[in-house]
Amino acid sequence: MAIRAPIIGLTLLFSALSLGCSGPGATRHDPARSTFESDPAGASIFVDGGFVGRTPTAFFLPAKEQVEIRILHPDCLPLEEVLYRAKVAEGSGEGLGWDPTYFYPLNPKRN
Repeated sequence: MAIRAPIIGLTLLFSALSLGCSGPGATRHDPARSTFESDPAGASIFVDGGFVGRTPTAFFLPAKEQVEIRILHPDCLPLEEVLYRAKVAEGSGEGLGWDPTYFYPLNPKRN
């Protein structure tokens, strides 16, 4: 019986997380993953300060209007950019969308 309470608690937690922000005025999440590539490959990608992977990689960007991207490669200068979600065509029933692919040519460090 002692195990039942944590299982019920976890079930409720996962149910609440799966509902997400679906209330009025909430931004819809783009269901497509975005691919991030760089030249040279192997750069670390950070979204809003959190590490998400090394290029080439694909992941879901947050469901908000803009994100801060930081790209770091040991042999290149750091690159920082703010990405803005694009509006999807009116009448399509969609919210905002991210590009399917982002490519970053990195500038080598000068010694």
